[in-house]
Amino acid sequence: MYESNVFCETGKSVKNRFLLFRQTLDIMRNTCVLFVLFTFMLMQCTPKPNSSIAPSEVVLTGAETRTVADVLRVCFAKTENRFAPALREAGLSFPPKNLSLLVFKEERILQVYTYAEGKNRLLVTYPVLAMSGKRGPKQQEGDKQVPEGLYKVEYLNPNSQFHVSFKINYPNVRDAKRAQNAGITNPGTDIFIHGKEKSIGCVAIGDWAIEELFTLVALTGSEQVRVLIFPNDARSEGEFLPCEVCPKDIESLYAELLSELEKF
Repeated sequence: MYESNVFCETGKSVKNRFLLFRQTLDIMRNTCVLFVLFTFMLMQCTPKPNSSIAPSEVVLTGAETRTVADVLRVCFAKTENRFAPALREAGLSFPPKNLSLLVFKEERILQVYTYAEGKNRLLVTYPVLAMSGKRGPKQQEGDKQVPEGLYKVEYLNPNSQFHVSFKINYPNVRDAKRAQNAGITNPGTDIFIHGKEKSIGCVAIGDWAIEELFTLVALTGSEQVRVLIFPNDARSEGEFLPCEVCPKDIESLYAELLSELEKF
């Protein structure tokens, strides 16, 4: 009897262990299914990366003094490879006749458009790798703000400490008037779009990207290039996010910017 009881108890124990093992496997399987579903939902809900553009090779090397012509000679091929296909698809030639560079601070992207045959055509979207400050325009030297407004390219700098760069005409008329009305004597200057991955008050897009954009701006002609800097991309919502740095003219500035953004 004793041995039989032991056998029965042992049999029950094995059976219980087997059932427990089956239950554990079921829990693990269900957990895995839930994890996969959760991961899928998270991927759907997570904002997409700023840009899926494939980086090109950095082709400018060395610290020697160079000219704009030197940059064009070295970077022409990679720039043509980047932009010519999109232009051909639209029935346009390379280089384009004009450019609009749209910078969105919140999304940290820079979009390149050209206007042809009655519409603005998106050519490429670059990720912005570094940009300081908050939503709202630059007001004075040292505030670390990236400007917001409508700008032109003043000049190209092939010997920038940030690889290569080009300067925008901040402060423009609106910026200067804002500073004057606020009693600010130094609204700041030297705002560039440049390479590398760090910036205070400027827009850094990395070395490979600035080589392409610098070359495209030079080939198009800087006088044919507009730079539009927005707090965020308001095309889906129809209005900008609330400013974090808010001068007195913020409503009229954002109305002007929204009117321009609606064209794209």
